Amino acid sequence: MPAPKTEPVGFRAIQTTRLYQQIAEQIKAYIRSGGLKAGDRLPSERDMATLFAVSRPSVREAMIALEGAGLIEVRTGDGTFITDPPAGRVAVLKGDEPGVLEQFQARHTLEPALAAMAARQIKPAELALLRDAVDRSEKAFNRGELADASDYTFHVQLAAFSGNRILADLVKELWDLRASESWRIIRGRVATRQHRLEVNARRRAVLDALRDRDADLARALMQSLLDAAMNRYFGDTQDDAQ
Repeated sequence: MPAPKTEPVGFRAIQTTRLYQQIAEQIKAYIRSGGLKAGDRLPSERDMATLFAVSRPSVREAMIALEGAGLIEVRTGDGTFITDPPAGRVAVLKGDEPGVLEQFQARHTLEPALAAMAARQIKPAELALLRDAVDRSEKAFNRGELADASDYTFHVQLAAFSGNRILADLVKELWDLRASESWRIIRGRVATRQHRLEVNARRRAVLDALRDRDADLARALMQSLLDAAMNRYFGDTQDDAQ
């Protein structure tokens, strides 16, 4: 008679942790150990990237997670400091969704290809819907708003007009994730009136390429729009506050 099978005791399921989460957790653990205390200033993103041997965008993602958890405060022109959370508040680093960089990289891959696909088959009524979204975005800008629901409409509907429902659904899911606290924080750091002007101008150029059914130009212009956003959110031109 074969011996009964036994389960190993003390084993736990293997979990994959994203790089920015590992960085944030190390800093959080250092704070809890007393290595850093409220009021202490963190090194610059560039210096931390060297210390952790990672890219600056990964450090930036970690800083966003820590800020969302209430563990740090970014003071424009002064630096990044450890905070003293209110009594009773438990700082939590949420790890149940991709980081903002990972999300944006997925958009960066998908949206230019979908713009090219849409250019080959877009209907006049669909083009009018996209143009209306850009018009509404500009009206929101003129009211002093630095973000508007019409931004979502433009990108999600353009993806839908590609005719590939699977890829369009992925783009929609990525834009739905932009409602998170992490995106609110990063938009608050970089969104300016000049940024809104540039984005709407780039979207109108994409519209012109769609109207002309120029798939290659639509792809290139959407790529350029997203390259500019990638640099704005995660590039070295977003200088550390010192």
